[in-house]
Amino acid sequence: MSGIAGLYYLDGRPVDTDINRMVDKMEHRGPDEQAVWTSGPVGIGHCMLHTTPESLHASLPQESSQSGCVITADARIDNREDLIQGLRLPTDPDRVIPDTTLILRAYEEWGRDCVQHLLGAFSFAIWDPREEHAFCAIDHFGVRPLYYYHEQRRIFAFASEIKSLLALDDVPEEPDEVRLADHLLTPIEEDSTRTYFKDISGLAPAHVFTVGPNHATETQYWALDPSQEVQLSSDEEYAERFHSLFRDAVGARLRSTTPVGCMLSGGLDSSSIACQAAKMSGRSSGSPSVHTFSAVFGEETGSDESPYIKSVLSKYDELQPHFIQGDEKSPLADWDELYEYVDGACTAGNIYIFWRSNRSARDHGIRVMLDGFDGDTTVSYGKGFFYELREEGRLLRLATEAALLANHWGESPRHVAWNWVKGSVVSLPVISQLMKVRQYLKGQSEDAPERHMGPAWQNMLSEETARKVAPHVSNDNGSAPKTDHEHHRAQLDQAVMKRILDLWNQVGAASSVETRYPFYDKRLVEFCLALPPEQKIRWGWDRFVMRRAMEGVLPSAVQWREDKGDLSLALDENLIAHERPLLNRLMDDDFGGVDRFVSSDHLREAVRNYLDGKTGSGHEGKGLFVWRALSLALWLRHRDL
Repeated sequence: MSGIAGLYYLDGRPVDTDINRMVDKMEHRGPDEQAVWTSGPVGIGHCMLHTTPESLHASLPQESSQSGCVITADARIDNREDLIQGLRLPTDPDRVIPDTTLILRAYEEWGRDCVQHLLGAFSFAIWDPREEHAFCAIDHFGVRPLYYYHEQRRIFAFASEIKSLLALDDVPEEPDEVRLADHLLTPIEEDSTRTYFKDISGLAPAHVFTVGPNHATETQYWALDPSQEVQLSSDEEYAERFHSLFRDAVGARLRSTTPVGCMLSGGLDSSSIACQAAKMSGRSSGSPSVHTFSAVFGEETGSDESPYIKSVLSKYDELQPHFIQGDEKSPLADWDELYEYVDGACTAGNIYIFWRSNRSARDHGIRVMLDGFDGDTTVSYGKGFFYELREEGRLLRLATEAALLANHWGESPRHVAWNWVKGSVVSLPVISQLMKVRQYLKGQSEDAPERHMGPAWQNMLSEETARKVAPHVSNDNGSAPKTDHEHHRAQLDQAVMKRILDLWNQVGAASSVETRYPFYDKRLVEFCLALPPEQKIRWGWDRFVMRRAMEGVLPSAVQWREDKGDLSLALDENLIAHERPLLNRLMDDDFGGVDRFVSSDHLREAVRNYLDGKTGSGHEGKGLFVWRALSLALWLRHRDL
């Protein structure tokens, strides 16, 4: 993880020192070296953080002696050998080719199609003086962010962080009310490019952006294909193939100039990464080579996963554990410092755990952290199979699988099974007509005040904000996907995934720690999406193929664990215990200016219920809304917006 920035004055103005101000704002991303390259109206900047052995031989921005093109990049390329061969580059073992040089050579060879040949995590920009345009690209899942501001025929600026763009006088600092409403749980249409600032966009995953004096073109170069299917001969072959891809994904992310860290929650995903990394690390050295970072909770047992964490640590001597006491102080204890680095309100309530883990990693000289984020979605819980079974009328199989899954998760098998089956039952013509009559009569009843109320999201927002965001609210009619592959792809494409990746990127950057995600490996994701649904859920076991694939790698207690820790329980308990006065202040109309966007009456009721423990189980309902409103108020106050 490094920091990149660029400025192109489309009206011909010289960049002067403006690019330096952009780089200075991101110095924390690259403490090893900061440098700029300028030529008239174009400026390119870079903040270097050495995280791979090859990066030690890189100097950026880099200008090509062949084409005059200039590159700045935040990149880790995983298919280096294929690129070196495809580009016909020398393979002298004494000559190290940095990843950024490979990208630049790929652009010179294949032009804008160079991204079709790249595998890994990357965001980069190339100034091409031959075409007088800037070419920007981001990896398949948007692991490495790239934000930009574009005003036609006047200015184009890009950077790894929004704060770098806001260092320019030309870039306005106006909050985007649609994004704020989305933050406050309004069902806004999916859009991963929206940021908390109205005029600043994020480049969407798997997109390239080309900008010249009189043109700007954004193009998607790759997308998941739900029509692809993998057909192997046995469960064993599926498990072996999964393990091979997973091993490659972890191995590609172990290239590091420092010891590697790993977030270890005790769940299936993070434990699989930690165990696989331990198996692949320098076992012969006899010293721990993978550091694990785990949050433990003494009071809230529903959030504490210590038994599973200990089972992983006891299996591998190569793991050196570090523990963060998740309930020893307020979740907001580091908030003032944290908000110096993040570029928006904090959506994730568990951000304080990642902040403290990355600070600990920095103190132990670690620059690379592996994380199991979104393994759930990549491998899939198999819920899409339930839609498929219901669509095909296979209700007995549907009821059986739903009941078995509920039993594993400690829920009522009968209740869960009926909730899935009843959709098919009520769709029968006679039952459907009876339901319509019932709804009509209910609507005519004097006991139906809800018919006078607006949608739930409208009641949460201020009248002004609700009016402005109404055109952007999703009109999804709730139609369910018909196949498992359709459902799985929809889950993988959710905008919230990209936003969490961006947030974690900023949290890691604050400590000069690069977070890497094995479950966001293109090869692994494509394989999992193409799996038959029976490999995703079987006999009530979600992520079935992964559980089988990790046989012998994971401790059995983790491999077949049925429950999952709920960090929201600890967040709620500690927030109320440590921040009750602050939560009470949230009910004041002038706190942080949040009343401009939130309905004051709704917020007061939600806070009162939250403080009284009337939020349902965990972080559901109004408890989540309170957290979102509080984090928004604190951000608005910090930014003075």
